[in-house]
Amino acid sequence: MTIDKLKEKRAMLTLAFASLLILSAFIAPVSASIKSVGGLLVAEVEPGQHIEHEILVGISDTDPAMDFEVKIGWYGQTLEGAGGTTMDVYSPYSAAEYLEVTPESFHLEPGESATVIVEGDVPSDVEEGGSYGLVDICTVPKGEGQVSISIGIRAPIYLTIKDSDLELGGEIKEVNLSNLFSKFDPVILVAFENTGNYHYKASAEIVLEDEDGNEFFTTESRPQTIMPTNTIGLRLPVELDEDLEPGTYYVEATVFDEDGDELDSDDTTFDV
Repeated sequence: MTIDKLKEKRAMLTLAFASLLILSAFIAPVSASIKSVGGLLVAEVEPGQHIEHEILVGISDTDPAMDFEVKIGWYGQTLEGAGGTTMDVYSPYSAAEYLEVTPESFHLEPGESATVIVEGDVPSDVEEGGSYGLVDICTVPKGEGQVSISIGIRAPIYLTIKDSDLELGGEIKEVNLSNLFSKFDPVILVAFENTGNYHYKASAEIVLEDEDGNEFFTTESRPQTIMPTNTIGLRLPVELDEDLEPGTYYVEATVFDEDGDELDSDDTTFDV
């Protein structure tokens, strides 16, 4: 795949994913009475460039006064694909290594708003590809004992280093069959790591065959966006039309990018 094609695909992925994140950033806080403007940062930047981004946070005049904490960290992902701020994990693609937030805490009375500034200089030796972070703006937890409540918003940071080489790569780490025969949620989980240097969408396909090569089913996961160095679990629903006879069965897993190009494949077996 050519660099031009990778850059074009990266731009399309960024636009699509940015729209999803903007939607979630504005819908989720509504029920919590916290609103934000300018939460998402998507930009192409150069080494040495100064970055300054403003996030406006406010509460309604019918809400109680609130105290907030602001943190910025690496955009870590779980096997479920959910993103979260990871403060204690270093990644060469973390924008949190050179960005900081101001203020780190603030107080809002009913109807008030505050501006959070994300600012820093892109290092001259920044890694090629993408640079990511996540800003957490959350209320100070309230509650006693082991139960506490905190609400807030998350503002993702997606930076692309201008004129850098975008490397597309990935590796299947595991094909987990532990829930294959679950009565409630039969799934196959494909743990997949992004070994490239920018984010993209990946999906998995599973083919189940018996020893004679008879195919029992093929299933696909929904596409999920994955950050570089992260490993997520691609969930594939399983619907068997008939019970499997005793014997050995073969599972072939293949992961594709959004263009349908194969990223990796792996085989495993199980006995019934």
